[in-house]
Amino acid sequence: MSKIPKAVSKAMDSLTARYNDDGIDCWGKPHEKIENVLPPTAWQLKVIYDFREKMQKSDKEHEERIIKKIRKEINKRRFKDNSAKVRYLYDIGMGSFRISRVINVNKSTCDGIITRYRKSIGRALGREHNTLRYEDALALVRSNEKGEDDETFRYGNGGYRNCAKRDVND
Repeated sequence: MSKIPKAVSKAMDSLTARYNDDGIDCWGKPHEKIENVLPPTAWQLKVIYDFREKMQKSDKEHEERIIKKIRKEINKRRFKDNSAKVRYLYDIGMGSFRISRVINVNKSTCDGIITRYRKSIGRALGREHNTLRYEDALALVRSNEKGEDDETFRYGNGGYRNCAKRDVND
């Protein structure tokens, strides 16, 4: 069996020990970034960067489409003002940042409405916060339910947030 010259081996830079004298150890640990492993002139880096850019663009476009769908569903309910929309989305389980993006208001305005609303319903001192994602909010808006009706949606982790506290209160 003939040995592959060092120059060719470096050019191939394969993950298997069959083509690479150093084997997988040459590539670094699993937590290392690919940028630290490959040389800056490697063509693979350009491909990886292009792929990452396309993924980020796709995620952003998907998020914008979901936000538009939520806006459309909210407009069907004919709320009179933004504070009613904020209270509705907050009751569903969305946080203030996401609500402000959906309704196109400043986050500080949204925070003020939520603070006043929490004081009026007696939850002003609670440490809980809403973490509902856009996709889940759209599903709840379309089903006309609130986050308290289904804790899987509200907390995004199967409803296991503060389970000891809920067991006492149930």
